[in-house]
Amino acid sequence: RFLGLFTLCSLMLAGYFGWQGYQTHQETLRQTAIRAAWLARQEVQTSPAQRSPWHDTPRLMPFINACAERWQKIPLSLAGWRFKEAQCAQEGTLRLAYSKPVGATVGDFAYRVKQVYAGQTTPYFNLPGQGDTGGFSQSVIFTPSADTRALPDADSQIQRLTTFAQRMRLPINLQEDDNRQVSANG
Repeated sequence: RFLGLFTLCSLMLAGYFGWQGYQTHQETLRQTAIRAAWLARQEVQTSPAQRSPWHDTPRLMPFINACAERWQKIPLSLAGWRFKEAQCAQEGTLRLAYSKPVGATVGDFAYRVKQVYAGQTTPYFNLPGQGDTGGFSQSVIFTPSADTRALPDADSQIQRLTTFAQRMRLPINLQEDDNRQVSANG
């Protein structure tokens, strides 16, 4: 009888310590997850400042191809207004400008833009002013740059530039600006 009571107490004691160990382990896992989430939030908040600007800009050829593909689809004339120019920005906008022919109105152009693009864009005009230029914006989707290589150090870049100039037999004289002196012009 004493042996059974001793065994039962031992099992209860082992169960208690096992449960406490399990709870401690779960709390450690929870704290680790909270810390990892906090570190991830901190990294997201600080990473844009640490990222170089070229990581978020599209590469040259994909930029040109995406812009060209988009502006090749635009009409050369809307309500008689003739296509004038297109400006593509790396933020993903293509701004199109049209010039007004004799006899056309701003209202005609605005109506036609809304009709062709089904309310997806709003026309703009050089108003106040003569109202002879109108346009609208379209979105352009660029593929982000996959190039995450670090830039070479300054010395190797200077050596490459100097080597290039010397091979081309170009005079080169690199001077370091003294940033301690500030002029009135900045």
